[in-house]
Amino acid sequence: MTPTKEIIRKRGIKRTLSLLASITKIPSSGKTQRGFQAEEKAWKAARYWQKKRIIIRARRTNGLSSEDREGKDLILTLRDGREVCVDVKNYCDFRAVQRCKERGVLLFSIWPDEDEAVAKERMLDLILTAYVSDLEIFQVRQIVALVSKMKQQPLQSNLIRRIFSCFRKVS
Repeated sequence: MTPTKEIIRKRGIKRTLSLLASITKIPSSGKTQRGFQAEEKAWKAARYWQKKRIIIRARRTNGLSSEDREGKDLILTLRDGREVCVDVKNYCDFRAVQRCKERGVLLFSIWPDEDEAVAKERMLDLILTAYVSDLEIFQVRQIVALVSKMKQQPLQSNLIRRIFSCFRKVS
């Protein structure tokens, strides 16, 4: 077999294994295993913030569905009813950032050595960015003023709920 045919054959095998891994969620290589682990961390973080009532709903896309092929791994429903699509990566490079921008998808990158606590923190940052992205400057200023006012008071358990009630008032 010529070297070119061998390369083409190996590419075909890799593509087939990748498709099978996407359907069965059984990793065919270390790369897909790291990707599945990153998606699992992101999913757990999204579910955590759903339980805390920061978002209304979080759902995963099915493997090889049209949403999955568009690079949407998670769909988060914000409290104002908007849906935000998230692409989960276990790396971050310029191409990944550009592709997400082009598709209007938020990038959630989590490294293999980072734990679920980091994923929760990073997911909250992503969610808050999604909330603030459609606000006008004066609305953001109102929220910042409210947050700084709340920081001066003793910490209350419903702090986050009060902040999000402000989103309904100003938006």
